[in-house]
Amino acid sequence: MAIEISEKKGIALALAAALVSGVSVFVNSVGVSGQDPFAYTILKNAFAGVLFAAALLVLGNYKDVLALSRKQLAKLSLITIVGGSVPFLMFFYGLSILGGPAGSFLYRFLFVFAAIFAGVALKERIDYKFAAGAGLAILGNFILLGSGKLSLGLGEALVLGATVLWAVEWTLTKKFIAEIPGRVIATSRMLAGSIAMVVILFAIGKADSVSALLSFAPSTLLWGAAVGTLLFLYLSAWYSALSRISVTKATAILALAGPITTLLGAAFAGSAVSLNTAFGFVLLCAGALLIAGYSEVLAAAVEYAPKALRLVLSPSKAVARWKQ
Repeated sequence: MAIEISEKKGIALALAAALVSGVSVFVNSVGVSGQDPFAYTILKNAFAGVLFAAALLVLGNYKDVLALSRKQLAKLSLITIVGGSVPFLMFFYGLSILGGPAGSFLYRFLFVFAAIFAGVALKERIDYKFAAGAGLAILGNFILLGSGKLSLGLGEALVLGATVLWAVEWTLTKKFIAEIPGRVIATSRMLAGSIAMVVILFAIGKADSVSALLSFAPSTLLWGAAVGTLLFLYLSAWYSALSRISVTKATAILALAGPITTLLGAAFAGSAVSLNTAFGFVLLCAGALLIAGYSEVLAAAVEYAPKALRLVLSPSKAVARWKQ
């Protein structure tokens, strides 16, 4: 079945976002090693926010900010809290308790929660293909968890809560993006969100994490800048994708970032991917592609993915073309 050009572009941009996200998570795992996770999160998010703000100024799009109504500012504030600050602190604190496998397991349920919220708030259709795809993805997720322990402690609650909040955020973003430009939402989410995280850390007695920002070594600052740049590129593609396709389809495609991160980790570590891990990711990818539509993703990848990737890798063009 033929799909509209705009939808093809949206799928291609979501694929580009998944690729950049997969690379970003791998690079981030190297940079954050031995660092205060809260301080490092603020560093990279703030850097991405500065890039978005600079793009607004350089391209003259700051007028979009000046034109915002009080109601729209309230919506931006909601996204900043729900998606750009609180969940980041919850997620990384939860990971510090859990470790990698259990945290990744819970986070990969993001597309399921997003589909549920989008179905309720945006009337997006949840059909048998979603049920079958979600079943495959969840089965693959359990296989990937392997021998990792999963209980109902504080760590699990924090990671799961952050995942739910991000699912809410993407639903809100999809609802608001028709009236507030994606570049403005991204700037508020990352820049104002970083400021909000600093305030929250002071409020909960974690001032040491904020102080750590002032004692980062130059190498850490470079890693933060690198990951912040990747975050900027990822969001550039992601918001453009959300403006074109459904939340359900976009978040399902984004799940493909997981295998990319794992393959990069195995390649640079010089270790082979286990059969169980490979099988788990095959099921996860099959479920995600079933939800998004195999033929639609293939058609978009062939026709638009190279163009979308070039757009993502050219930050100024990415921001300039968000309106298109």
